[in-house]
Amino acid sequence: MEHLISIMLSLLLLLVPQVVSASQFEFLLNKYREVNQVSELVQSDYMNQWAVERACWVDENREDVLSHYKITGHHLGFRDFKKISGENIAFDYEDELNILRAWIQSPSHNDNLLADRYSLYGLGRCGDTTIIMFD
Repeated sequence: MEHLISIMLSLLLLLVPQVVSASQFEFLLNKYREVNQVSELVQSDYMNQWAVERACWVDENREDVLSHYKITGHHLGFRDFKKISGENIAFDYEDELNILRAWIQSPSHNDNLLADRYSLYGLGRCGDTTIIMFD
C-alpha cells in the first residue's frame, strides 16, 4: 500500500508546474495527507507571519544553527515559539514544490507532514531558508 501511495504522489507531483502558488502548495500538501488518510491542514495568516520571521532569523544565523537548535542546545530565538508544535526547515531550494518533495522523502520531515495532531500550518521563506510550522 505504501508503494502505491508513493507512486500516486509522484505522479501527482509530476503533473504540477515547477513553481507553485501558496494555494497550490496547500492543495498538494492536503492531497498528500488525504492519500495517507490524515485530516487536512488549514493555512494560518499568523503562522505564515511567524514562519517568515523564523526563516529570516534562521537565515541570518545559519552558521550557528544545527538542525532546529543552536550549538548550545537552546531553541533558536523566536517569539512565542513554544506555541508552535512542529516545524520543517529547508535550505537552498529554489521552490516550494522541490521542498515538499524533499520533506516527503525525509522520514522525520514526513512525520511532521503527516502528523494528525496538527490542524494549522504556516509557510515562510526568507533568503535561502524556507520553514513550515505546524500547530
